[in-house]
Amino acid sequence: MKHISVFDCISLTVYSFTFLLGLPANLLVFFVYVRKAQKHGATPNVVYTINLCLSNLVLVAWMPVKSAYTVLDVWILPELLCPIYNFFVVASLYGSGLLLTAVAVGRYLSIAFPISYKLYRRARTSCMISALLWAIVLLHLSLALVAEKGAYFVSPFMPNTSKCYENFTQEQLDVLLPLRLEMAVMLFAVPLLLSIFCTLRCLALVKRSCLSAGSKRRILAMELSALLVFVVCYTPYNISHVVGFITHSNVTWRREAIVSSCCNVFLEPVVMLMLSPSRPKDLVYRMCSKRTPKQYQVKETLATKQRGTTFAAVHRCFVKAGLNTMLVSQLLLPVYILTFLIGLPANILAFCTFCRKVHRKPAPIDILLLNLTISDLIFLTFLPFKMKEAIDDMIWKMPEYLCPLSSFMFFSTIYTSTFFLTGVSIERYLGIAFPIQYSVYRRPLYAVIASMIFWLVGTLNLSIVYIVPSLPSSNSSDSDSLNCSMTPPSEMKCYNNFTQEQLSILLPVRLELFVVLFCIPFLVCGFCYINFIRILSQLPHISRRRKLRAIGLALGTLLVFAVCFGPYNASHVVGFVRAESEDWRDLALISSTLNACLDPIIFYFSSAAVRSAISGFVKGMKEKSHVLKCRKIHCCPMLVSETDKYRDRDTPPLDNQRHSLGQLELEGAL
Repeated sequence: MKHISVFDCISLTVYSFTFLLGLPANLLVFFVYVRKAQKHGATPNVVYTINLCLSNLVLVAWMPVKSAYTVLDVWILPELLCPIYNFFVVASLYGSGLLLTAVAVGRYLSIAFPISYKLYRRARTSCMISALLWAIVLLHLSLALVAEKGAYFVSPFMPNTSKCYENFTQEQLDVLLPLRLEMAVMLFAVPLLLSIFCTLRCLALVKRSCLSAGSKRRILAMELSALLVFVVCYTPYNISHVVGFITHSNVTWRREAIVSSCCNVFLEPVVMLMLSPSRPKDLVYRMCSKRTPKQYQVKETLATKQRGTTFAAVHRCFVKAGLNTMLVSQLLLPVYILTFLIGLPANILAFCTFCRKVHRKPAPIDILLLNLTISDLIFLTFLPFKMKEAIDDMIWKMPEYLCPLSSFMFFSTIYTSTFFLTGVSIERYLGIAFPIQYSVYRRPLYAVIASMIFWLVGTLNLSIVYIVPSLPSSNSSDSDSLNCSMTPPSEMKCYNNFTQEQLSILLPVRLELFVVLFCIPFLVCGFCYINFIRILSQLPHISRRRKLRAIGLALGTLLVFAVCFGPYNASHVVGFVRAESEDWRDLALISSTLNACLDPIIFYFSSAAVRSAISGFVKGMKEKSHVLKCRKIHCCPMLVSETDKYRDRDTPPLDNQRHSLGQLELEGAL
């Protein structure tokens, strides 16, 4: 394992943001344009954008492999995956470039020749063009596979280490370098020149048009941003092809050059949203606009001219209520049940293990993990209330006093989990960065005090659940006061319907929760684990297997932190910007709910006691099953348990069990 440089940390950060931002952004744009095609019919712009989203999603799918290869600098996956990995990554990059060019050409033709272009504009033609562009890319990359002469692109680098698509023989370079140059010319230079020509011509035509100044500025920003993304994202990687052909070598900075190419995954969705004539807010509404279920449909016979405006507002609100009900019935309830069935036994096992370990010999990390387990168990205890709410289509039919209580415990445990995950990351970083100093000042009492502070900060911030419902509400009968949080008569929702007075306090508090309880812990956690990986990679006396396990734990914890808590906290920012409570907040809770069954995985890799408890549980189950089997067939010999087998063995001398203080602390950190 190599020393992780500063640029490797930057690359890892870019790949992480590419995955965390690119995946939801491209899924959002994909569903927006699919909905647009279903409602208004497919247009060339829609066809190209859908293909562009699919290209980006292919690249996003391989980002975890790219991140692991950057950290380890060796190829540890099966050799067969190496050409598949490179094939899809490079195909996604070049396919996105050609599709951006097709979008630029289409916009130029629509502005320069509006009547002729409208006559010959067909979605079938755009599909054929997209298929042709993909065929060109796949053909070029298939020729690159031939350059390796059927090998798997995995070559030895050092003893017991391999590289993927990096070490080539001179014979392979004689074929590969001219092919790379041809790809840089045909798949990058020609599309770039064509995009520049179309963009400049569009800007010249728009400048002479009779459009308003605001429309001109919007088109100018859209065209220049699309061209800027093309140049910044794809130029460095293709320049490496030209330099490699001139120097007749495989340039060493190709891996660094591809970092900018990955940024297109989360930059292109911004360009795609700008391509739509609607605002992003309208696009989200268009994506979510589905027919209401029958119980919320308002009959047309009730609409009269005197009540037309009020009826339209009520109908829009019931449509959104029907949408939320459908999504809850299909998504939330199965996730709640799955989390409860998996998370409850796993966390109970972890709780018993940590209790025994803390009782015998308390350690700071065990105290933090014990509190994290308690937080998850409290969350799982109140999860059945959410199940009942989901079964009732998000209508609260339980006693009213349970609404603030369940919401308070539900949300406070979500945020205390972020604190305890951050505390674990700090403890692991200090244990490996300053092993001697940390062992001197490490006290279980400090972990107890930190846990009390975490619980106090989390519960105080979430007391807003009790404060907001006590605020006075304004009852306005005007049609303009209708918002889409209303429900049918005689139905009550829990912590969902808010007045403007309540939102004026609730939205800033949610923004504060995002900053204090998510952003700061996430930044601290990221800093600790990135430095943890950097220091660990430099230690020569740690086995490669233990390094991989520790690095995998660090990256997995960061991924759980971002994926589980990111979407729900993002709804706080969006709601504050738009000055309303977002309707998709319940759906964002899906990932936060899954945290309760993902935390035990962190427990397993963080604590040897949990691993031994699980292995002991499995062995015990095997012994019991063997006993039952022997009793059933009446041929059971004298059974000897695994514990009895080792009971009479001589224990090793005490001297062989002693380690240095630094080594013990390092093992505790790993």
